[in-house]
Amino acid sequence: MSFKSLINNDYVIIIAEIGINHNGSISIAKELITGAHAAGTDAVKFQFRDTENTYMSKKEIGDEILSEEINKNALTSNQIIELGKYAKSLGLLVGISFFDLKDISKFETSVEFFDFFKIPSVELTNTALIDKLLSVNKFLLISTGASDEQSIENSFDRIKNDGWMPLHCISNYPTAIYNSSLGYMNFLSKRWSRPVGYSSHDINWAVVIAAILLGANVIERHITLNKEDNGLDHTSSSTIEEFKMIVEFARNKKIVLKGDGKRVPNQGELLNMQNLGRSFYSKRDIQIGEIIDKKDFAYLSPKIGFGNTEFNKNNGVIVVNKINSGDALTYYHINARNEISKKAIEFANYKNIGLPVRLHDYKEISKIFNLDNYEFHLSFGEIPQLNDFDNIKLSKEFKELTILFK
Repeated sequence: MSFKSLINNDYVIIIAEIGINHNGSISIAKELITGAHAAGTDAVKFQFRDTENTYMSKKEIGDEILSEEINKNALTSNQIIELGKYAKSLGLLVGISFFDLKDISKFETSVEFFDFFKIPSVELTNTALIDKLLSVNKFLLISTGASDEQSIENSFDRIKNDGWMPLHCISNYPTAIYNSSLGYMNFLSKRWSRPVGYSSHDINWAVVIAAILLGANVIERHITLNKEDNGLDHTSSSTIEEFKMIVEFARNKKIVLKGDGKRVPNQGELLNMQNLGRSFYSKRDIQIGEIIDKKDFAYLSPKIGFGNTEFNKNNGVIVVNKINSGDALTYYHINARNEISKKAIEFANYKNIGLPVRLHDYKEISKIFNLDNYEFHLSFGEIPQLNDFDNIKLSKEFKELTILFK
């Protein structure tokens, strides 16, 4: 499985960025990789800098802090390959960010080991680095953080290879919700006629969900064991539990977005309509041949019979089956019952097809359908009542409220 083969409109690739959140510890790095796998991510990604080829000057406070952080958390090329092999043993794809052309040489021929590469935002204009990584014939992600549009145009316009993807990114660590600018993904996708991704540093991880629903094909976010740990990246990272939620939304994106058509209530909504809605209940016994009249009915919950729409359509209709006081008005009371064929009953019993029923309806329904199988949805209060039904036998040990009887 290649990184590129996963890219399509219905699938979102989730990358857990290991970054520097391992605090320079191989064991913590492995724990992060294990957590990423447990969360269901597709890939992990490392960063590599040759610490001898990173900072010329540390005169500014920010430079000094960054230099210390990078040096403290630096992993060698051999350590990264070791961790990458561990990740691949779990079935994860493995990527890496390079910041300088010289750094690639530290991996010698092992650079082919990686499944994808990333150009960090600060190296968007490093054309030599981009060309080199494209030449390895692995997929390349290019991050756009902190760059103006002209720089992005100049960098992307010269790329003829199709094996790359732009990543929308805001280079604030962490990124406040009002700076996320997720609409830029749409601009990137249209401008460069290709899928886009989102490299997230958001303080609120849920912004990633919005990016997924807006069409991001790749999500990259730093992973951490604890957001409160000392280090520069932990506050803009997600825990393993947050990654699980991100993955859940990514995997169910198509389901979440369905519904572009006429409204059809789902089963849960229908049940809630029954529980919370209201029906017309008879206030007296109404005999066959009488006329349906609203004054004879009370409008009460639950909705197990006619609501307003059905009642208004049938107001004034002749009763064909007696309505007892307290009964909800249904089509049964105003229509002659169609007999169920013996062949249909035999087929249902042969295929073990049953009906879901409530306990209080079972005796009446069993007279009509004469089936071998029924499914009961029981409340706790109904369980003791099972003793009153000596013809019901448990088909499995009772463990849940919803069980099957035969």
